[in-house]
Formats: sequence, structure tokens, C-alpha cells
Amino acid sequence: MWPKILAVVGIILAIVIVLRLLKASVKWILRFVINAVVGLAILYLLNFIPGIDVKLNWVTAIVTGIFGVPAAVLFVIVSYFL
Repeated sequence: MWPKILAVVGIILAIVIVLRLLKASVKWILRFVINAVVGLAILYLLNFIPGIDVKLNWVTAIVTGIFGVPAAVLFVIVSYFL
């Protein structure tokens, strides 16, 4: 009887741990995607301003995804001087 109860408690505990880990990783991935979309949208809209020519590619998407809006501003500043 006790081994079955311990097995059920162990399974429930394992499920709770996995769900907590997935929640944290899904939250992190969602934050990354939102940052990338907002950063790329800012870069896309700023490309309509004459004199600003920032290329939209995977590198800019990853950097703006990690660092957000400050990275988009940095890309604009760098493109202005290049």
C-alpha cells in the first residue's frame, strides 16, 4: 500500500516541477518574441525616415529580441554614422 502512495506522490511532485519549469521557459520565450517583434516594428517604421537605413535580418531580430528597444535605438545610431 505505501509504495503505491509514494509512487503517486512522486508522480504528482514530478508533474508540478515540470509544469513550473515549462512555465518559466514559456514566459522567457514569450518575452523574447515580444521584444523581437516590438524592436523590429520600431526599426521598420524608422526606415521610412530619410537618412536611416537599418537592414532587417536575423541578426537585428535576435539582438532586438534580447535587448529590446535600446538595441533598436543603437542600430539606428550606428546606421546613421555608417
